[in-house]
Amino acid sequence: MSTLPIWILLQAVALRFTLPSTFSTVTPVPFTVEAVQADSTVDTTLSGVLSLQLITAQGQRLLSQYYTPLSVLMQQGVAQGTLQVYRADTGYVLEATAPGGLVDTSASFSVSPGPYDRMVLLLPGESLDAGYPGGGRIGAPVPTIYAADTTIPYRVLYVDPYWNPIPGQTDTLSAQGLNSAGTGSLARFQLNVPVSHGDTLWARARVADSAFRVVVRSVRLAVQDTSSPLQIIPSTAARLVLIAPGMQLFPGDTTGNGYSGSPAPAYVGITHPLDVYLTDSLFNPVLNPSPYGADTVELRVAPSQGVQISAPQPVQSGNPLAFTVDFSQPGPAFQIMAVDRNDTTFLSNPLTLPVYLRPESLWIQPQRDTLPPASWDTLFIHLQAAGGLPIPGAQIQVQLQGPGTLLGIQTVTDSQGIARAYYGAPYTLQPLTAQVVAQFTSGPYTLSDTHVLYIAVTTDSLFLIYPNPLTSPPGLLHFRVYIPLASGIRDAQVQVFDMVGNLVWEGTVPASALVPGSYYDLTWNGFKKSGHRIAQGPYVAVYRVFGQSGDLILAAKQYFGVVW
Repeated sequence: MSTLPIWILLQAVALRFTLPSTFSTVTPVPFTVEAVQADSTVDTTLSGVLSLQLITAQGQRLLSQYYTPLSVLMQQGVAQGTLQVYRADTGYVLEATAPGGLVDTSASFSVSPGPYDRMVLLLPGESLDAGYPGGGRIGAPVPTIYAADTTIPYRVLYVDPYWNPIPGQTDTLSAQGLNSAGTGSLARFQLNVPVSHGDTLWARARVADSAFRVVVRSVRLAVQDTSSPLQIIPSTAARLVLIAPGMQLFPGDTTGNGYSGSPAPAYVGITHPLDVYLTDSLFNPVLNPSPYGADTVELRVAPSQGVQISAPQPVQSGNPLAFTVDFSQPGPAFQIMAVDRNDTTFLSNPLTLPVYLRPESLWIQPQRDTLPPASWDTLFIHLQAAGGLPIPGAQIQVQLQGPGTLLGIQTVTDSQGIARAYYGAPYTLQPLTAQVVAQFTSGPYTLSDTHVLYIAVTTDSLFLIYPNPLTSPPGLLHFRVYIPLASGIRDAQVQVFDMVGNLVWEGTVPASALVPGSYYDLTWNGFKKSGHRIAQGPYVAVYRVFGQSGDLILAAKQYFGVVW
């Protein structure tokens, strides 16, 4: 710190300033102002308010927003305080007015910018308002409207906390475009790495938008700035873009398609809407239909047999042009394109559109409704259109609800309109049910069917016969049967058949004995209902349990012999 004595004699009294000759905007510096007599001693008779004024080298008296303080208290000829100047410049002087009207100025001093604190993007027409805490950009961009993919210049300035520019400052930046919603916008940038203070960043917005902005960020510091908004409008009409249901126009698309999504399938007998957009080279819709007006654009479909196309129905702006197409027959790939009749080289993107029959019925057909445990069955899923016509190539979703496993699924219908699922039943000692649900969804159509499969207990270990063979004596055969763990059992019976399938005897478990999880013994003496004893030889006994609705709950069989 240096002492800058300044002597101005006024009635044998002057002011003496002590403050640095150089400092930065962010540094509050101490200063002293003394009232001195001709012999350089302090005049201790002066006390009161010392007023201060900051003056530039050009003689401009700065407003209070650019520095602090405005006044300090002088006691016994001495005033002390802290000075902070917000605007960087050279050649400042500090003017002081002491009690009693004594006025004097300090020696010249310089204020340099503080450390790099933030950055500012300036468009043409904007300037930097620097040197106080509330600084920033002032003015309005000129112009405010740019066509898409037009070069937009942004001047990059690095500033200190009080918005003073810092010449020579350099940083590495990243840049991003923002749309009117404040989210990402497609834009291209050209910026040098590293970027120096005062360099120009060039941006080219790809998407027409009402409030396009650019945000830049420092790679090494946590600072950024967002530019003033600009309106981006489409450039010259250059393309036709054909859009079907399931697709969306994609302005600014970098892939060259101009749309996202894929076309939804069309159906015979159902009107299919198609839109044609007139766009610039970046797929931004052009509101003015000229030179490709609604009366000059047509749709071409191949094959064209049985296809009807409506005249275009344009909206007021001319975009999009609305067409409808009706198909009278299915086809795997209709080719559609929008063409300008006056200039057949002006074509849209080609559209490959599959056309299907309208689905009307879907049902599941199993080979068997009742399955033994640990077995499998094939389920046929039929999809048909009006008149029973099969619909091939359709995707079917199949789900299992309940026990068991879907071992494999052929989910695309074959030429007969049939998809297949293979169901594996679990091993069980009690009756179970499972549901298979098949569903077809396409466009506006959703069809489904649910089929219930019954898994009956069919295990011979739950059905015992003794003695085997039946002999005389004792001449009495025991059938030990298991009553399964099931509710709603209606009846349980044992039937005996000869080897050619003739029923020779049957016995029924009494209703009082139908206790789930228990065993019951039926006995037979080997006589038919006619009273005659059966002949010697092999026989088969079948044990069945039925539910209240007549469904089979358990089935088992055993072979035995008869020897008299």
